[in-house]
Amino acid sequence: MEQAMTDVYNFAVAKLSSTNTNTYACGIALALIAVLALRNLTYTRGVKLPEAPIVGAKWWWEPLFITKYRYNTNGWQIIYDGYTKYKDSPFTVVRPESIITVLPKKYVHELRNVPESKLYSFQALADDLVGRYSGIDIMLGSELNFHAVQNKLTPRIGAFTEVVKEELDFAMEKDFPKCTGILHSLNARSTTKSFRELIFPSPDQWVEADFNTIILKIVSRITLRTFVGHPLCRNEELLRLNCQIVEQIFTTMVIMRLFPLFLHPLIARLLPPYWKIQRIKDRIVAIVVPMIRERQRLQSTASDEKSDIDKPEDVIQWYIDLAKGEENDPENIATRYTYAILGSLFSVSGAIKDTLYEICAHPEYVAPLREEIRAAMEEDGGWKKTTPGKLPKLDSFMRETQRMNPPGA
Repeated sequence: MEQAMTDVYNFAVAKLSSTNTNTYACGIALALIAVLALRNLTYTRGVKLPEAPIVGAKWWWEPLFITKYRYNTNGWQIIYDGYTKYKDSPFTVVRPESIITVLPKKYVHELRNVPESKLYSFQALADDLVGRYSGIDIMLGSELNFHAVQNKLTPRIGAFTEVVKEELDFAMEKDFPKCTGILHSLNARSTTKSFRELIFPSPDQWVEADFNTIILKIVSRITLRTFVGHPLCRNEELLRLNCQIVEQIFTTMVIMRLFPLFLHPLIARLLPPYWKIQRIKDRIVAIVVPMIRERQRLQSTASDEKSDIDKPEDVIQWYIDLAKGEENDPENIATRYTYAILGSLFSVSGAIKDTLYEICAHPEYVAPLREEIRAAMEEDGGWKKTTPGKLPKLDSFMRETQRMNPPGA
């Protein structure tokens, strides 16, 4: 339905834009646009379950299109009211472009067993991120990213501990401002003092820094190291572009979801973020493609000579190894990389920032957390792949932080 509405709209706009269009054709085009506008008042992508009542309507007789657009100004309250009233049963939230069914947690295990042919989570994600305009729909119809991340990266995550530490050490030198003051060690017994007093006793030992930007850059560096390996991960332009394209995609998504579906083709082309996505994506592809081609060339040469090569351990290499058909195209692989990092920048950096803010707000936990980390590192002789498993207090603190500060809240 959405595609049909878009095709009709594009046809009508083309007719209106043509210099050879007569009055009769203009009338037909305007009539088509009017019909689509009226159709949008009742059309929303998704299916409403009969047993899931709609939340957000003030009156039982309220037209659906009014309820849809109320979500734009009061979405959080609508979801909260639905959860409060229907905590143990499904309920429906309607947005301007889609219907969302909110299920209670008792259905989680059942949903895990539903096949992708019936419930494809990535299709829902692509729709939510206006995939046709953000470009993320390139990930649909292929399991390349899933196999590379779930079957290759996840089982090896422990082996990346030392690599991550190496990148963190580099980031500490590169991105953190230099502090001219004297860093005082924490006293395990001094839990009554504030975090500031424990570390920097005098005001002149503080250095102003953009904390959000620093953490985002650190996470981006680690992501780059994991996906493209060394030395490309040290490319400062690629680092900056990674952060920029995520910002532009979410900006485009937020704006376009304010409008009905049939207007999306027009709205997208009027949005500066939409065009910025295209430019940034082209530049990322231009930076990454030469490395992919070189790796493919080396593998082809080694195959012809029946010799072995030392393959890099990163996601791009696993893309190359697992790709089939058109997925082997270097530009296809580079574009997939561009969108594969979406979930590993702002969400991860947000979790880190929340954790550090909570530590600052609760200085009584500083000493025991530091002591746990110190003991684990002494036992392992530094940061090793076994070290994170020896930090139950830190793990508990981070879990509680996420519970109190859920992503997106």
